[in-house]
Amino acid sequence: MQSIFLIFFIFVEYKKKVIIIMRLKFTFLGLLFFVVLQAKDFFKSLENQKLSKTASLVIFYRPDCPYCLKLDQEIEGNFNLSSQIKKNFNVSTVDITTPEGKEIASFYGVSKVPTLIKYDSKNQNFETFVGYQKGDVLKNILFNKEVPKKVNSASICGDAIVEAPEGCDDGNMSNGDGCSNMCTVESGWSCTGTTSICTRTAVCGNGIKEATEGCDDGNMSNGDGCSNMCTIESGWNCTGTTSICTRTAVCGNGIKEATEGCDDGNLSNGDGCSNMCTVESGWNCNGNPSICTNTLAIDDISREGVFNLNIGSNPVTEKLTLHFFLTKKNNLEISIIDFTGKQVSLTKNKNLTIGNNIVEVNFKKKLPPGNYIINLKFDNDENFKIISKQIIVK
Repeated sequence: MQSIFLIFFIFVEYKKKVIIIMRLKFTFLGLLFFVVLQAKDFFKSLENQKLSKTASLVIFYRPDCPYCLKLDQEIEGNFNLSSQIKKNFNVSTVDITTPEGKEIASFYGVSKVPTLIKYDSKNQNFETFVGYQKGDVLKNILFNKEVPKKVNSASICGDAIVEAPEGCDDGNMSNGDGCSNMCTVESGWSCTGTTSICTRTAVCGNGIKEATEGCDDGNMSNGDGCSNMCTIESGWNCTGTTSICTRTAVCGNGIKEATEGCDDGNLSNGDGCSNMCTVESGWNCNGNPSICTNTLAIDDISREGVFNLNIGSNPVTEKLTLHFFLTKKNNLEISIIDFTGKQVSLTKNKNLTIGNNIVEVNFKKKLPPGNYIINLKFDNDENFKIISKQIIVK
């Protein structure tokens, strides 16, 4: 059985990939320009209705990337080019600063922006083009198969190379190690080097509240008000040079107080409200005492090629809406199962396109209130992936 990851090896073998990294130099006006950029929606002129027999084009960008803006303006200002792109491609855009965007960029091996992933007419193989190009060159790349001679691109956080406007880059996308997942230096840290090495600017756990520490109680334990990162934990108040911490609310008394995210009257984990009175991942809690229900704000990342799966709303009354990104054409079968194991709804969707997809499930008849299971079967004829989640019908 062939894995969907064969796409990646095809990507490596293509000879038309040309990447030239140009370091960006910024003036004060350039930095101001970046701040203004962040509110802009990119490549809106390319939005179109998905066609099942049309080749796919995926555009990777970053909101603070000047070359992404120039490419967007080049396309927006050329009506013939944007019309031709919409006519010949199913266009999807991916913001690499979002968690799902970073996952999709990693899947395609994208390391610079702007980057275009151009599929062939059968949506089987693709070519990668990196950087800004003028309209006539871009047209030749997309329709006449001309290889670009010069490209301009901006950095990607996490490639272990500090490039403007990054404050650091330690080669990963983790928070809490001094260099954040947005490649900014975190509070209480100092980072140096082309591949950033980050060190604390204060010594947490020495019993002396220093620099950017919120507290320091002389230990590295969590759950006593001052965390192992010397930050004041939720529901606590810490004072003094050697911090003395006291609770600001009583977790477990069934009354949501002060900084508590919930309080269900117990100190158990796994029921939606944790033993620290914080709402657990995948739950929604309301009321006094807190009543917690499963949510479906899902961050399922499937290495079978299904990304950024979100299902709403939950609880549901009449219909469900599914959002997801596909890296290969797929069929989707959606079944709803009641608590007895009986299938009460079945919906089939064929020839879903590469890129962003939205699928609605309208119930033919109103379902009785209760808990149900939704099964999503993605089938691309080579293998299949089933994802199951709980939903609540009101």
